[in-house]
Amino acid sequence: MLLEEALFQQLAENGGIAAIVGDRIYPVEIPQFQPGVTTYPCLVYRLGNRPGLYTVDGALNAVESTIEIFCLSTGYLEAKRLARGVRRALDNVVPGQPLAVLSVDLLGVLKLSESDSKEIDAIEELDVFNITQTWQVRHVEE
Repeated sequence: MLLEEALFQQLAENGGIAAIVGDRIYPVEIPQFQPGVTTYPCLVYRLGNRPGLYTVDGALNAVESTIEIFCLSTGYLEAKRLARGVRRALDNVVPGQPLAVLSVDLLGVLKLSESDSKEIDAIEELDVFNITQTWQVRHVEE
């Protein structure tokens, strides 16, 4: 199972996150605006750098994936609550056990950073608060 699938499931099955975003959890970017469809709040996740892990004896069957998660809302406090939900969902992951109910063998999960920003959604003409979290996930590569 791909890390991306396991990450989506871990976030989607968290009650605190689902209560805020419903099913608005997206890979890479928010889908194109559709009139009458609620865009915010939502989560967007994307994988960044994914170097392999090595020992002096050579390559391991493992990688260190960097994941960015964007907690987006038109309300600052709602974006912060969403970020707290993400932290709780990923901080409770135990190395050595699968992520979510899927078989991604984890070696470690670490939050590297969290930052706040405010952006303008020019299409919807809204101010959007963005709490960006960067995570490092070490896992066995399929």
